[in-house]
Amino acid sequence: MLKIDYHRTRLLDLGWSDPSEYFGQAKAMSRGEFPYVNFGYEKLPSRYPAGYPALMVPWLKVLPEADSVLAPYRTNQTIGLLLLLAVFAFYSYLGMQLAGGFAALLLAMLPAFFTFCRSPMSELSAAAFVVLAFMFTYLGLKEERRWKIYLSAIFLGLSANIRVQSLFFAPLLLAMALFPTRERRLHWLLHCLALPIIFVLAVSPTLMLNTIEFHSPFKTGYDFWIANWPNHPPFFSPRYIPSNIALLWREFALLQQKFSSATAYGTGTFFVPAFVALVCIGAFFIRFNRFFICAFLAGLSFFLLTTNYFYRWVDIRFYLPLLLLLVAIAVLPVTWAAENLFVVKRAIASLAIFVLFLATCLGYPSRSV
Repeated sequence: MLKIDYHRTRLLDLGWSDPSEYFGQAKAMSRGEFPYVNFGYEKLPSRYPAGYPALMVPWLKVLPEADSVLAPYRTNQTIGLLLLLAVFAFYSYLGMQLAGGFAALLLAMLPAFFTFCRSPMSELSAAAFVVLAFMFTYLGLKEERRWKIYLSAIFLGLSANIRVQSLFFAPLLLAMALFPTRERRLHWLLHCLALPIIFVLAVSPTLMLNTIEFHSPFKTGYDFWIANWPNHPPFFSPRYIPSNIALLWREFALLQQKFSSATAYGTGTFFVPAFVALVCIGAFFIRFNRFFICAFLAGLSFFLLTTNYFYRWVDIRFYLPLLLLLVAIAVLPVTWAAENLFVVKRAIASLAIFVLFLATCLGYPSRSV
């Protein structure tokens, strides 16, 4: 009988092929080489971008060789903690400490966030950069500081280096066109042209790596690995919408999914109906302004393109950036309820909102309970 001491072995077991490829790329980069995956004696390109493996490299430098397999998990745990701190710091900077506390709590208790903080997948890191992009867009428009909008474009570009799907949020770059200005039109136009250039420069590491490995910036590892890739069914089509909407409905209605990465790495749940109810109520608290236009168009673009994406590849994890962004809407009624709990005419409504808030934090009801 073969016995393996799992504490001493270097056997890689990350659940499925995606994190194994991420880990292989990270190991190569930690040695100062191009990101690749080892197959026997062959060094071959991965299917996935190298952005997330690059984030693992610091942990690979710190961890002992025997524990290096923990690098993907430690990376996501670190990113999750930093994102929680960033959310609270963002609201505190705006003088909204109460809302910041509620937002951090809602985020921490969101099943999807909890699941991907303890997974070796790339979704959380990409979503974190998207959240930062939205934060700095808001600050740039509110405080009329263009450099913050440029920083937002950089964060969005970095996110696209991790998951190409982040490009669906590109309408967020319209913030520069909507920037309040009293300057000459030429000056405004130059800034509008500079922003997409900054964004492309932020995405350029992936484009250059694709050019080196596949001789085209727009070819990826899928072109290399999957046979008959050019004749694949269209990636985007309206006929995929019913299947993708049904996927979301099954999650909301607590029905069994055919496949869910939440089952592999977490409780089996991404979000609970109470969270959706808070978001719906929070929609009535949204203020219409320049940021709302950019954020709404970016979110709508992301949602429509994802629901039009090839349904056999789509999992609820594809919607993780949108779920994290919706926390900002869900926290609006909770903050209002906290401020009006002892106002007689609003006490009942406040209590009802707090019941939804408590159900959201407890994750009830869900398939996990």
